[in-house]
Amino acid sequence: MKTLMIYGAPGYTGRMAAAHAKETGLKLVLAGRDEAPLQVLAKRLGVEYRVFALDNAGDVDYALQDIAVLLNCAGPFAHTAGALMEACLRTGVHYLDIAAELDSYQLAERHDVSATKAGVMLMPGSGGSVAMLGSLAARAVERVPSPVTVRIALHVAGSMSRGSALSASQHVTATCLMRKDDVLTPRAPDELRDIDFGKGRLSCFPVTLPDLITIARQTGVGDIETYVHVSGSAFPEDGIEALPDGPTAQERADNRYQAAVAVVGADGAITRAVLDTVNGYSFTPLAAIVAARRVLAGEARPGFQTPVGYSEVASLKPSPTPVSPSLTQPPPRPAKESTPCHCAKTPPIPFTTHWPWSTRCTASPQVSTYVTARCSRRPLQRTPSPISALPVQRRASSTLCCRAGKPSWRRCPRRSTGSIPPTPSAIRGWWWTAIQRRWMCWSKRSTYQASMAHAST
Repeated sequence: MKTLMIYGAPGYTGRMAAAHAKETGLKLVLAGRDEAPLQVLAKRLGVEYRVFALDNAGDVDYALQDIAVLLNCAGPFAHTAGALMEACLRTGVHYLDIAAELDSYQLAERHDVSATKAGVMLMPGSGGSVAMLGSLAARAVERVPSPVTVRIALHVAGSMSRGSALSASQHVTATCLMRKDDVLTPRAPDELRDIDFGKGRLSCFPVTLPDLITIARQTGVGDIETYVHVSGSAFPEDGIEALPDGPTAQERADNRYQAAVAVVGADGAITRAVLDTVNGYSFTPLAAIVAARRVLAGEARPGFQTPVGYSEVASLKPSPTPVSPSLTQPPPRPAKESTPCHCAKTPPIPFTTHWPWSTRCTASPQVSTYVTARCSRRPLQRTPSPISALPVQRRASSTLCCRAGKPSWRRCPRRSTGSIPPTPSAIRGWWWTAIQRRWMCWSKRSTYQASMAHAST
């Protein structure tokens, strides 16, 4: 079983991510620089832990030697992302983090080519606001034929964790940026914009978010603006030291996050979308562990990936199924069974037992016994039938045989055990043959008894 390492596990978000990974059943290793909190957390979760700093490349490589995926939860990420990304490239470990800092994404962009050659995936922002805003932007952009501009805003409610506030205070860029003609360009920080998050317009100020990189990469739009509206005690007046380790579970439940996006098309039409979701500190560990679990399962794409772009590519991977290679279409009909259904003029009403959709009619002899549908002109037939519900091997070899004048179910050695599933017409033929054989058995038995009675008289 492949192993996930969470670096910075003793932190506020790291603890929640580690607990969720343990509940999910992932093979987990905790890591960080300070042994005391690591030991306490590892003992509580019953997992292994490793202590190492990032100033010695040899120590980092040694700690990653049997790790498949690394989730970096140690901020500020400008101090940790570079060393861990380079170590992952050397050791072939996939890299994830929860950063909301532009530096991590620019670093992943610079390592894109080398990561692709090494077969390593670099996905900063696997949880948090980047995944939120990216999902909303992708949903809105797909509704616009020719998008040219994306304006997206995040409503941050409630208090921040001490680590997030420290990262924000250290890495607020002196120059506010926007994306113009696919280039990061300075803009005036006092250009406020009123944005509606679903409950009226709120004044939002421009900020430099990593979505300037991720949304452009996943949608191809060259003009992007990012905004934030802050409410509650996200930035206390007493300073970062006055902040608690992080908001409580009740505080997270009381302060939901909202996001809003406006996409301008080439014709000037504006498409808007709004997202109301859970608090960011509840969303981040869940989304990060879901991403890690999928990467551990083999859904990795080398190079620099965005959360939404990675999910779209991974969702195109066909799901394994024991019967049909496709979950959206039934198996192709053989050429010799090309007779159209007698009720083809009436659109069938699709339904299913295990697979999403089918457009075949059960009245037609060409219908598959695996994926079934019913015609609106005929009553719903029970599916699967008793015989078709059996495995293929038993289905092809079970029949009603006559032996010693007594009808009985058994595995007939005379019938082949091919892997082609029977058609409904074949099933009906089996039942009719069984009835004939049963009648013949009892007919022969009656004739034999009559002859013996006549001989005795």
